[in-house]
Amino acid sequence: MTELIQRHKSLKEAACLAAEEVKTNKELAEAILSQVIIECMKRYQLKLGVGVNDSVSDLLDNFKQTITEYVFSSADSWRSASAEIPILYPRGCRFCYTHGATTIVVIEEEPKIRSLTFNAGILDQDYFTAYDSRRVSLALPYVVFLVEFKCEKFSNLYCGWRTKPLYALDDIIYRPLLPNIHEHGQVCLGRSRIQGNVTMASELVITEFWNSQFNNDLSDGWWAKEKVGILDANQWQQWSEDNPLFILQKDFSPLRNNTVQHVIDLVCKYEDTPDQRSFRHKLSGEIDGCVEGLFQKITRYFHKNKFEKHYPKDVSESLGKATKEATADLADVVFALESEIKAFKEQVGEKNNTLYPAGELWDEYYS
Repeated sequence: MTELIQRHKSLKEAACLAAEEVKTNKELAEAILSQVIIECMKRYQLKLGVGVNDSVSDLLDNFKQTITEYVFSSADSWRSASAEIPILYPRGCRFCYTHGATTIVVIEEEPKIRSLTFNAGILDQDYFTAYDSRRVSLALPYVVFLVEFKCEKFSNLYCGWRTKPLYALDDIIYRPLLPNIHEHGQVCLGRSRIQGNVTMASELVITEFWNSQFNNDLSDGWWAKEKVGILDANQWQQWSEDNPLFILQKDFSPLRNNTVQHVIDLVCKYEDTPDQRSFRHKLSGEIDGCVEGLFQKITRYFHKNKFEKHYPKDVSESLGKATKEATADLADVVFALESEIKAFKEQVGEKNNTLYPAGELWDEYYS
């Protein structure tokens, strides 16, 4: 038994020595890393890449379709005058519409008494000889201005009257009882040079309109005041002092383009309509490019992550530990097996002194 214990001890020491050698054997660790682990990981990378390509492609295709539809459905409600620069709308702005390079700002002013300057001749009906000016205070109804911009630069001003606030773009707007306004509502501004952004230009041109001197040009609207019972400017001024809202009870004539929508249609008549199909194709191409770039970044990660760049120290340590444990267990098994064989041999020898080995591996235990 002492001999077996000694052999077991020697076997244990040999196993520990072998484990230590394996632990420090860099070449063996590198061989295992390159021939076993890396090959397995490469196969895993390939399978994972195929799986990602199949699953992610479907997800990204669905994403592209969803985002494209969302952009176009949202675009129907876009009504900003500028796609790049946020704007502060002018005071009283009720509506802002953009079509191509054209932007229309609709501004509504409430009824009030305004002090207006007229050529004296148009007030005295002697406009051929009078050149001086006079100011009169007149009650005005709701005044609707449509300010037109081309490429964010002021272009034209339109004016109409209403006896009620605007509720819809199809509401009727009436021809003002003022001169210097065309029958379709466009204001004659002479040589006006309005500058500035949408907000600034809108307020400047309306202020210029109210501060201008009204004369006999385009004066059919002014002379039509008699049709609503206003004989002259003096009577108008007197009634305004008595009741500033009397003007809301008058029955005005509609403009030739008698709604806000009609004026917008007139202004945008020759504006090119954007080709939605071309835009959709371009947008889809841009989205495809972005998604393809995202997908390439995902797959590139798997291809660039080379496992052989990891130093085999971890493999060496793990291999040494596993070898040490395995050889220790093997030494214990050998010791137990030798003990059992010795005991069995003694038991059999008591009955029969003849004991034959079952194979060449057992010659050591035959005596």
